[in-house]
Amino acid sequence: MNKKAILIIDSDREVAAIFKSFFGTLGYDTSVATDEGDAMNMIDNVPFDLLLLDIEDRMFMKGLDILKYVRSKKPEAKIIAITKFDHETKEKADKIGIDDFFDKPVVMTDLLKSIQRFIGDPQDVAV
Repeated sequence: MNKKAILIIDSDREVAAIFKSFFGTLGYDTSVATDEGDAMNMIDNVPFDLLLLDIEDRMFMKGLDILKYVRSKKPEAKIIAITKFDHETKEKADKIGIDDFFDKPVVMTDLLKSIQRFIGDPQDVAV
C-alpha cells in the first residue's frame, strides 16, 4: 500500500523540519526542499499528492515563482500555501491557483484537516 506523499517547500529549515516530523509521524511520506533549486528538482522528480508551500518571497526562494512552476508542470496538484500575514501575496497566489491558504503561525490541527480533505489519510487508496 502506498503512503500519501507531501512535498514541503519552506525556506525556514526549522519550520520545514517541524512539518516533516509532524506529518511523517502521522504516516505521510514527506519530502522537504528549503531552497529554490531543490524545490524545482523535487517538483520534477519526487512524486507527491500535495504540496505545502511557503509563498513568502525571499532572496533565495520566490514562492510565487515556484507556485507558477508547479501549476505549469502539475496542474492537478493540490497546493496549500502558507505565509506570514501577507494578503497581497495570497491574492496573487489565488490567481495562480492554490487550494487552501494558512497564515503563519499555522495551527497544525487545522492544517491537518485541510490535508485530509484533499488527499485523505496517509494510507488511503483511491478505489
